[in-house]
Amino acid sequence: MRSETAPSEQFTIRNGGLPLESKTMSAVFDPPVAVPYRRRLLIAFVWIVQLLLAAYYSLLPATKLGEMPGSDKLWHLGGYLVLALPIPLLWSKGRQIFAAAFLLALYGIGLEFAQQYVPGRSFEVADMLANSTGVGCGLALSLWLRGQFLAYRWNAVTGSNPPR
Repeated sequence: MRSETAPSEQFTIRNGGLPLESKTMSAVFDPPVAVPYRRRLLIAFVWIVQLLLAAYYSLLPATKLGEMPGSDKLWHLGGYLVLALPIPLLWSKGRQIFAAAFLLALYGIGLEFAQQYVPGRSFEVADMLANSTGVGCGLALSLWLRGQFLAYRWNAVTGSNPPR
């Protein structure tokens, strides 16, 4: 025989001892940290290495860089898309996520300004727009993926995991 539980307790799911209320979609849009601490440290380390590599290759003289196949703007967009993907895994609050994305866009703009002092490289506003667009697309993709992951992992959609 089932015992009666309060409506707020019906959709409480425990993950690692922390309750996750899934009565509303707020569990998907503003979840607790989706990645365990040690994994976040690894993601942060890899992300910092990626940021350093982006700076290195952005400030490399054109003679050492060589010819890149395809559109330069697509490389910028794709590179910053990849750089923006880990942001929602490292921070969980909306303001923190958007602040990190804004700072990443400023990072790309700053590197573009620095390129004007590198031999064979040039400053282009179109590259700044491609970098910022890549950050926006990467953030949107990552937030969507995080929402899908959390909805799947924790059944954070109301009614998808009825009480037992």
